[in-house]
This record gives sequence, structure tokens and C-alpha cells, in this order.
Amino acid sequence: RFDRQALRTQDIDVAQDPAIGIALAPSGDTEDVAEALTESKLGFHPIPEFDPRDPSTSFKVRGRDLRVDFLTPLRGPESSKPIFLPAFRVAAQPLRFLDYLIEQPAQAVIVGGSGILVNVPDPARFALHKLWTSQRRPVSEQAKVAKDLRQSELLIEVLLADRPQDLVTAWEALGAHKSIHRLISKALDRLRDDLREPLQAAIAS
Repeated sequence: RFDRQALRTQDIDVAQDPAIGIALAPSGDTEDVAEALTESKLGFHPIPEFDPRDPSTSFKVRGRDLRVDFLTPLRGPESSKPIFLPAFRVAAQPLRFLDYLIEQPAQAVIVGGSGILVNVPDPARFALHKLWTSQRRPVSEQAKVAKDLRQSELLIEVLLADRPQDLVTAWEALGAHKSIHRLISKALDRLRDDLREPLQAAIAS
């Protein structure tokens, strides 16, 4: 059982790589996700961007913390300009290293009603990505840093016990990105000793 505090969130992230068109509808037969959200009876409304000329990439329910964020991998120079996703007819926030997280998703079920089949990040990649993210956050987000590290610890503990090779495979999938290796290695120093040492031994072998 995971810590409830480490799992609790009101954010729903929808990520898509526009470079991958597998199993998506033809461009002339797409779904307008933004319209579906705003016209639903759940009370979603678009959250304005800092630049009013940019389309919204997030939608929030009035009076609640529930929000939906649309994300897409950032390639090339650093930029925060929203990227339009033709498959969904909605804009998405570009994020560095997101392609690694969503490249090989796993299937899971949301428990509720009759159940909903969804794609989620590979657990081992998610754990390493959380370590990387923890080192990228500003000083003002130290509470989120602690949550990143705790979520990573919970997954690493299970994976080391049941599927240690998954962590090795996820580490190898990072390729030759030295800057990413450096940040993840730095984050490892903040993990519990009983997790850090076997994980370092596994990825070093």
C-alpha cells in the first residue's frame, strides 16, 4: 500500500506526441477535446495562459481543484509556447523529456464504475523521471520536490523487489543524455540508503 498523501492529486495529465500518429483518427475526423470538456456538465473552463494570445492548455472545474492538463514533448530550443495537437484539436504545454516518459506506456485500469482502460507511463521510467523532475523544480516548489522523491521511492521499492530489470532497462533507455544522468544521479543521493545502494548497483552493472 502506498502513502495516500504521495498518491493524492487533482490533476489529470493527457500527453500526446504529435510525431506518433498510430491509432489516431485521420486529420479530417478528429475529436475536439477542448469543446467536449467545456460543453460537459462537469463545469470545466479554460485556464488562460500568461500570454493572452496563446491558447489554453489546461482546463479546471470551477470551485474545485480538479484540472486537466494537455502535454506534449519539447524538442529543440527551450520554449513554453503551446503546441497544437491536431488529433485532439487542443493546444498542449511542451515539456522536455516527456517523450521518454510516454514512449512505452503500460496499460492500467481506473477503478470506478465498470472500469476504464488507460495508458500510463512505464513504472520504472516514471520513477526515474520523477527523480529528474525533482532536480528541475525551483526553490519555491520544495513541497512538490518532496512529493516527487516520495513517489519515486515507493515505486523503486516495489520494482527492486519484484522487477529490478525494469529499472535497468529504464536507465539504459536514457541513452547518452549526460545532463539527464547527472540530475538523476544527484537525486539518488536524497533517497533512503536501502533503496539508493541497490539501485546504484543495478544500473552500474
